[in-house]
Amino acid sequence: MEAEINYTDINRKMWNLTAEINQKDGFSELLSAIKNPAFSSFDAVEKELFTQFPLNGKDVLQIGCNSGQELCSVKRAGAGRCVGVDISDAFIEQARVLAQHAELDIEFICSNIFDLENQFQRSFDLVYITAGVLGWMPDLPRLLALIHSWLKPNGQLFMISILFWICLTRFLRMLWIALISVKRLLLMKCCQSILIPKAQAVRLLIGFHIPSLTLLAAACSRVCNYATLQNIPMKYQ
Repeated sequence: MEAEINYTDINRKMWNLTAEINQKDGFSELLSAIKNPAFSSFDAVEKELFTQFPLNGKDVLQIGCNSGQELCSVKRAGAGRCVGVDISDAFIEQARVLAQHAELDIEFICSNIFDLENQFQRSFDLVYITAGVLGWMPDLPRLLALIHSWLKPNGQLFMISILFWICLTRFLRMLWIALISVKRLLLMKCCQSILIPKAQAVRLLIGFHIPSLTLLAAACSRVCNYATLQNIPMKYQ
């Protein structure tokens, strides 16, 4: 009988190796940058959302805090208690060093997030999950149930995921290939029948698809941005 693979332990080892690379490549510069009170890791969407839903005085839990720069930015934006959890002890150590350089009071915990089930009942106003975290979670329904239990009444979940864009990109690429294949066959038939010059056929091939795909991508972007900016809070009875 084959031994059961411990994916959690494998992931921890991988992220510790990643932390070693991070330590050598740019971490010292980050330590210098974090001392600047104006330092922030927020992108345009985060700035917009945290303007609509200010962080002042809110207790925040970040799942998958990595080296801590995002949570340092949250604390700098006026948050109250800030707790960061990550499976990598190497990244947690970097996060603690970063917070010390920034002179910020932040709690960092090295743990599998599912092992903290009974520790944070109704403790946070905001749970913060940024890009690259959800894909590593083995049980999303259970994760969302835990988040529900950790949030205070009227608490909010801020979550960014790049999975949508990965899927959209792959879909558009497959669509592009399929359309080109079909159009190429049609154009070959046309060229053979009415002798369209090859250069003209190529222009038709390219020009036919780009506007349509551009409009489709723009429409998807608008829908995604609209859904993100709504940030509908999770409410409880």
